Amino acid sequence: MKDLYLYVRGSSFNDVHSTLSLAAAHIGNGGKVHLYLTWASLAAFCSETLDDLPIDMLDEQVRTAYQRAVDRGSIPEPGVMLGQLREQGSIQIYGCSTSVRTLRLEAEAIARLDAVLTHQSFLEMSGKGRLLVV
Repeated sequence: MKDLYLYVRGSSFNDVHSTLSLAAAHIGNGGKVHLYLTWASLAAFCSETLDDLPIDMLDEQVRTAYQRAVDRGSIPEPGVMLGQLREQGSIQIYGCSTSVRTLRLEAEAIARLDAVLTHQSFLEMSGKGRLLVV
């Protein structure tokens, strides 16, 4: 099975949750996943605040139903999901070098990443698998 390369540009709880659901499904099928975090998702990951990202859905009824599912535990929080995926050992997490530099992330925060990469490097790596921009 080819590795899955996910370029994460989403900045909401539901964006990140959906991305991690894709990652979990791929890992569940025996694959490996490479997450490339940028801007808001990178900042939230490095500050351990993924679960605090806003739910971003335009339809009020859908947003309310989604929030209720999160509150009930039917939809797991992104931080919990990512922790479980990391424990399985089939996911690598990279930070965008431009985002890391612009956000002025501290060394301790950067240490949570497996590597800091340029877009070019991540794109070259993804040539060995399947790339999705989410």
